[in-house]
Amino acid sequence: MKEYRGVKYESINEIEIQRSRFICELFPVHTQDEAENTLNLVRESYKDATHHCFAYIVGEHGIVMRMSDDGEPQGTSGPPMLEVLKKRGLSDTLAVVTRYFGGIKLGANGLVGAYSRSVSEALDKNEIVTYTPTVIVDVEVDYTHYGKLTNKLIDLGAKELEKDFSQGVKVKYAVREESIELFSKSVAAITSGSGKVTEIERKHYIF
Repeated sequence: MKEYRGVKYESINEIEIQRSRFICELFPVHTQDEAENTLNLVRESYKDATHHCFAYIVGEHGIVMRMSDDGEPQGTSGPPMLEVLKKRGLSDTLAVVTRYFGGIKLGANGLVGAYSRSVSEALDKNEIVTYTPTVIVDVEVDYTHYGKLTNKLIDLGAKELEKDFSQGVKVKYAVREESIELFSKSVAAITSGSGKVTEIERKHYIF
């Protein structure tokens, strides 16, 4: 797995150019189905709009990329929107620009600039987060080791997700993939080999 970046939260930004309104909405999305479903919701929200142009990238390697001019002249909206996302190095991100035509034609160059600017300004007002290759693990130890273990693992950059004290101590951690070997060795050293580390899954996680 490799690290990648995306938007942190849903956001909306509107600009006006030559009386046309360009409403850009950004969404964190993690699958193509999620992107398409979200796009349909935007269309429903602005049924009277002239165009709903979009671009999205999904996946660790940007494996899914889609865009649409939605009736604008070919290549004047979807492609420049997608290019902004690519230049920012983003994935798991959907950008939808809803346009209300103001009566003045912008021409091909004007449209490219308008849609690029709409997405760029929206991204500038959002927050970009890093999706880090992560191992989710359960750690089982006895009570006497928990305090020292917690401090050490936090120093390693691990993040505590859940804990259960019903039978001994069982804690779920998110651990950066690059640190998992050192993490496991630290558990073994602190507990004199009695601690148990069980891998649950590997995923991307925002620390």
